[in-house]
Amino acid sequence: MITPNEVEDVLHYFYNNHDNRSSVIAKNLNLKLRSVNYIIDLHLSRKKNYMGVKPNYNEFKKEKGKKVAVYDEGNNFIGEYESLRQCANELNVNEGCISKFIRGYHSKGVVNHNNGKKYSYSIVNN
Repeated sequence: MITPNEVEDVLHYFYNNHDNRSSVIAKNLNLKLRSVNYIIDLHLSRKKNYMGVKPNYNEFKKEKGKKVAVYDEGNNFIGEYESLRQCANELNVNEGCISKFIRGYHSKGVVNHNNGKKYSYSIVNN
């Protein structure tokens, strides 16, 4: 965890010393290099004239699941689920098997699950 005092110390050193490489700052302030890089990058990204890579805070937001339709081996509609995980939990089958089937790794028309059930799956387009 980075403390406000560390941020202040890093930025003070960064602006007031000629050798402001992050490795030198980390060594002199006894901090980890990645912490120093993070503090400096975050500080510079807030400036209007910053030309580097701006952190994408939305990058780590969880992606919403895709709807999955399920059919039995006779191609009869079983149900539609909000996500792959919900489908696997409710049908008591392996999530990885469903994912592989949807991505095309199964050459057969159905997935034979360990519990004896046979289903086929497809992504539902909204």
